Amino acid sequence: MPLFLAGTTAAYGFLSPALTDAGWGLDRLGWVLGMFLAVPAAAASLIVGPCVRRFGVSRCLLTVGLVDAFAVIALLPLASGWAPFLLTVVVLSVFVAAMAAASTIVYTVNMSLARPGTEATDFTVLAAVAMTASYVLGAALMYAAGTVGYAPVFLVSAALAFLGTAAGVAHTRRIEASTA
Repeated sequence: MPLFLAGTTAAYGFLSPALTDAGWGLDRLGWVLGMFLAVPAAAASLIVGPCVRRFGVSRCLLTVGLVDAFAVIALLPLASGWAPFLLTVVVLSVFVAAMAAASTIVYTVNMSLARPGTEATDFTVLAAVAMTASYVLGAALMYAAGTVGYAPVFLVSAALAFLGTAAGVAHTRRIEASTA
């Protein structure tokens, strides 16, 4: 699950610098990244919960992971400085919604893995590992973007989302098979 979360959140860390380099001001960044995108993120988190119950973790994880990876690919024009407001906000909304849904799925899996009597510790350790992987990868990709440019890093981020999705699906299918 750490690879899934890290893969689906990888591109988020360098969105602000990429949008700034594309000419977005801090006021627009604050409004879009700080306020507006909270709506699709919250909605996706609330929607994916019942979907997990109805369709299962693996199916939801696969869907969310693929949406996230393709949204990162759709952000690729940003690497060349092309970021028209409306189109960029739509793509960012899809990306952030998928990222939030992915986090909800990870925490759902983490809760299911918690053992009776040590739930808080188990959940905390699992969450800490996933969050650490996400932050470390984000920092490394930010550094890479400064070194090789945004385009290769967007592509690596999309590849990591695909890879994390494949690993996450394999992991959750094992869990589902063992509890069936």
